[in-house]
Amino acid sequence: FWCYSNDLGIMTSAYLHVVAATPWITEASQSLFRWQIGDVIKDGPFRQAGNTVRVPEGNGLGVELDPSAMKRWAGHFAEHGPMGHFSDPNNPGRYRRLPLN
Repeated sequence: FWCYSNDLGIMTSAYLHVVAATPWITEASQSLFRWQIGDVIKDGPFRQAGNTVRVPEGNGLGVELDPSAMKRWAGHFAEHGPMGHFSDPNNPGRYRRLPLN
C-alpha cells in the first residue's frame, strides 16, 4: 500500500483510516510527510514519530479544518499557482523525469 501523503491532511487521514481498517496491510509504507510544508488541518501536517503515524481519532476522519491555514494556503495558491515542481512547461500536462544517476 502506498500512502502518497502529499495530499492535504483530509486525504491523508482517509488513507490512515483505510490502512488501520485493513488487516492484511502489515508492512510499513513509504511516505512523503517530510516534504509537506503546511496543511489546512489543525495540528497538521501529519508527522512520523517512532516510524509510525497516529490514526486520527474523533468524529468523521478525526481531523478539523483550520480556517486561518485554509486562507493562507488559498492565498499562496493564488499568488504562486500549484506546486508543480516537476511540471514540464514545454509540454503542458506532462511531468519532467528525474535523472536516475
